[in-house]
Amino acid sequence: GELINLSDATDQAMFTMGLKIHLRQRQMKEEVDKLTDCRAVRNYVTGWPPADTTEPATAGK
Repeated sequence: GELINLSDATDQAMFTMGLKIHLRQRQMKEEVDKLTDCRAVRNYVTGWPPADTTEPATAGK
């Protein structure tokens, strides 16, 4: 029923976010590996890049 559908949607959302986190961590590691001095490492901004405003927001994305 509805509760099972909600559980499935929650599981899918958690999987999707986990994958996004994994990919972002890999991207950040590659970026940090290319930094050549201490100042560049200290100035490296962690977190998520700014949202892409050219793409419309959709549910379940």
